[in-house]
Amino acid sequence: MLKWISLAVLLMIIGGFGFVAFTDVNVPQTEVSKTVPNDRFYN
Repeated sequence: MLKWISLAVLLMIIGGFGFVAFTDVNVPQTEVSKTVPNDRFYN
């Protein structure tokens, strides 16, 4: 049982780091993706 708990905690830690890395990367990407469709519409 302790093995499953430690595995779940490990997955939560990895998922937390992945979420933070994802949100850090996606902040500039969302701004770029907003400007790209506008350029397509205007051109």
